[in-house]
Amino acid sequence: ATVGNLVGAEDVVVLLHEDSPVVGRVEAAIEELGERLAVTPQVAVGPAVYRAGDPTAALEVLEGADRIEPRRQPPSPASHGLYGRPTAVHSVRTLLQARATLQRELPGLSPSDGAVEEALEGDGAPSRLFSVTGYVGPPAVVEISADESLSTVRATVTPTDGVQMACVGGIFGGLTDTLGPQASAEAVTDTGLGATGGVEILGTDRCPVAETGERVQFAAEENSGRCVPGREGTQQLAELLRKVYAGEFDEKKIRELARVMRRSANCQLGATAPRPVTTALDRFGAQFHDHADGHCPSGVCSDNL
Repeated sequence: ATVGNLVGAEDVVVLLHEDSPVVGRVEAAIEELGERLAVTPQVAVGPAVYRAGDPTAALEVLEGADRIEPRRQPPSPASHGLYGRPTAVHSVRTLLQARATLQRELPGLSPSDGAVEEALEGDGAPSRLFSVTGYVGPPAVVEISADESLSTVRATVTPTDGVQMACVGGIFGGLTDTLGPQASAEAVTDTGLGATGGVEILGTDRCPVAETGERVQFAAEENSGRCVPGREGTQQLAELLRKVYAGEFDEKKIRELARVMRRSANCQLGATAPRPVTTALDRFGAQFHDHADGHCPSGVCSDNL
């Protein structure tokens, strides 16, 4: 509601998937706040499928489209969004970041005139929020300075198993055996990882080769089918990874396919699906060769070799 007020929105819509446990909580919160909100949010629900989370696919869900797929751009939602109206689409992460800033700068969330704008545009050190999940107990949401190392995030949780690697940036984030980069979006992106704010800690019983295969297969099943990189590229990438188990490891072909997908995909799913693969090749390349030779160093894939 605050973001909607800041941009002068006439309507604010909260889109949740139909199986979400927070639908009732969001509706109760809106009712409790009542007239205190300058713009009263509307709650909508959509199918619990990954592709519905793409910003423009979310607009298709809200408009009741039979087939959920990202829209071609341009025009962007900022000029032609929901029902043709200019639309600002924000993820939960963006709104949580704004909320953290307001809570830090305006304790109690009782902003005076202009205070919200001043807080969001302040000259203090920027911070980033990370959701830390995986082989940890319990999971956590952590706010750290953007110039701190990602290892700071790792130090806030207790792994439940030895740490084999981490996936930074959601299901199509980058796989890494080090959390040394700074937390800023620029630094994380420069190292090939994902900047969406998720850090998944993976234990010693997880294999980098199997991990990449599972994530690419998920992309092959969940893509909208609208563009060739998403529809065909994910299938071809999954097949190239399966061939590793048959003793055929063609790193050059895998990297070239990943490059084409990144540059030509219509949505983020097709563009980011290769990222777990290319980062795993960078950090765990020797294990791909081991698998092609019939050996899984982690002992996870023995039944598949």
